[in-house]
Amino acid sequence: MRLILISPPQTIHQETHWVNQLFESGLDCFHLRKPESNRSKVETFLHEINPMYHQMIVLHNHHELAEKYSLKGIHLREPDRKTFLAKSIAQRQDQIFYLEKQKVRILSTSIHTISDLKQESSYFEYVFVSPVFESISKEGYKPQHEWDVRKIKTQIKPQLIALGGVGVDKISRAKSLGFDGVAVLGAVWQNEHKVLENFKIIRDKCQDLEQAY
Repeated sequence: MRLILISPPQTIHQETHWVNQLFESGLDCFHLRKPESNRSKVETFLHEINPMYHQMIVLHNHHELAEKYSLKGIHLREPDRKTFLAKSIAQRQDQIFYLEKQKVRILSTSIHTISDLKQESSYFEYVFVSPVFESISKEGYKPQHEWDVRKIKTQIKPQLIALGGVGVDKISRAKSLGFDGVAVLGAVWQNEHKVLENFKIIRDKCQDLEQAY
């Protein structure tokens, strides 16, 4: 069961210290999402992460930094994806080719409807599907229907990652609904004194589920 950790949108106390600790504890994919941070602040964050872990970081904004810091790749927010897909096929291929020359991959996007999942997901390695459960970090953000993706998985190219309200108690349910992995945010970061402890509990649950299947 794949496990991805997303940063809190606002920087918290000792966040980069915790991120380094999380990588040491087995985290292998970290999404750096700071929507209100300028390029300088994002660079400062990256400077504080051990360079050996940069290859495990995916950027949500200031994508040009992915090349500079040899990051894992970039994430396209929904507006970014719509802009990308509005281009001609040739233009899309040119953009992908250009990024690949810079050693940058478009890895993921966020999708919120079944129709978009079927029609707009093929360019990505994995897709965040949300909200699958009621969000821990966003009050009132909850699913409008049950996301059971088992019936449509044969029509979908990328891995499907459950996002929204995913805590240790929801991971088995996400697996049973057909998801390939989970993305967590609030379940790890909601108590900054238990970040490492929270992560390890979720990590172990994902590993146990992987072995069980």
